Amino acid sequence: MDYKTKVQVKTWAVIIAVWVFYYVVRGYHHGPFTHYDFWIVIVLGYFISLKINLGGSAASSYAFPDAVPEQFPMLDCGTFDRYAKELEDIGFEKVRDFSLVGQGGAPIPSFCRLYIQPRERLYVELAQIFPPGRMPMPVMCAVQTFFDQDWSLGVGNNQPQPGAVFIRNPHAVGRAMPGKNPFDLLLGHREWRDQMINDLGIQPQPPSWVAYRDQNQKRAQQRVEIMRKGSILLNFAKYLKRKAAPVYDWKGDWPAEAEKRRQKGF
Repeated sequence: MDYKTKVQVKTWAVIIAVWVFYYVVRGYHHGPFTHYDFWIVIVLGYFISLKINLGGSAASSYAFPDAVPEQFPMLDCGTFDRYAKELEDIGFEKVRDFSLVGQGGAPIPSFCRLYIQPRERLYVELAQIFPPGRMPMPVMCAVQTFFDQDWSLGVGNNQPQPGAVFIRNPHAVGRAMPGKNPFDLLLGHREWRDQMINDLGIQPQPPSWVAYRDQNQKRAQQRVEIMRKGSILLNFAKYLKRKAAPVYDWKGDWPAEAEKRRQKGF
């Protein structure tokens, strides 16, 4: 059974379970069923199933198997190679080509390439994602820094994703700059990075393949926990709001933590 079918089965199972429960409870009042009862069951069942399905959609860990472009016939090689040349021209070193394979969530094929710049302690991810049954997403470029104290910063050229409200990590700062080239992303990243170092008293950690892999594993586990604890109604409202008015910047706890440090005289 594929992931989409599993979601559909879970959703209907929850709605039926809610209907049975509601039927039993409603029976004690000996009143007739109305169309209002029908919609109460549908809405309750929808939100309960949404909570369950969202919790199961996030990968709890990742595998990083080696990959080559030839495995992905729909890869946008022109854009991928252009970004790669731009990165190498400004001093980034290629580390590895791989696929990011989620364990326990919805499987989405991807081709990724990791670059590092040891002097500034920077990472860059190039990636293209191939959602099943849909057209490939545009090639994404993201400049990242992993700090101490569990802070991170990522600036990418992707469109803001409304669904991110369900998995937002308050220590994972992010910025979407759609359409920007790698150099412009680097400039935007440096601006926020310098501010975070100054405001939070944190320092970039040395980049390596092992550190990158470990950070992704840790963030995956944190996302699952965030989704488990999050308010489905509140986050769903935020999702609808961001669908109507996209949010390009996410600072999480950065402003609040910076203010605490200022009050302490740092």
